[in-house]
Amino acid sequence: MGIFLCSEALRPGVARRLTQKGATILANRSNDSWLGTEAMARLQLRSTALRAIENRRPILRATGSGKSAIIRSDGRVEMKSHFGRADVLYGVVEPRSRLTLYGRSGDVAVLLAAAIARATTGAGLLSPGPPTTVEGHGRRLEANPPGVSRFSWTSQAHVLQATSSRGRAEDPTCAEGLG
Repeated sequence: MGIFLCSEALRPGVARRLTQKGATILANRSNDSWLGTEAMARLQLRSTALRAIENRRPILRATGSGKSAIIRSDGRVEMKSHFGRADVLYGVVEPRSRLTLYGRSGDVAVLLAAAIARATTGAGLLSPGPPTTVEGHGRRLEANPPGVSRFSWTSQAHVLQATSSRGRAEDPTCAEGLG
């Protein structure tokens, strides 16, 4: 069993080194009281779940004040406690010993993918589409989702409409809830 503490769940290399040393199950002991809110405790739990996915190891997370959990090797939270309440969780986890690509190579695969993306974008093989404008709700938001260069918000419109430089209306669903 590989044990990592508290905020080490935010550092992928810690759990990776434990699996490289033979850990078949990971355990995370944490004091989440310094986080202050349930939303932050949920974020810490999600970060811990990412370590399970990266390493394909189940994680037993024990906290005295946050969200204790049993996390499967696929990152799914099997059971979790209530925030700020003493709970006891019972479950069964399956030890895993096979190393993932991330477990073997770490960030090398990620850096290689980023280098390929940068090279193909720089060579003009991949490029964003024409600028798109979305108007409504009195806000101006600049973003770059795939193929979109700019969003524009005005307070006069109650209905959102996205128009590209190609002159046709596009689906503005990505802007819902920003009003």
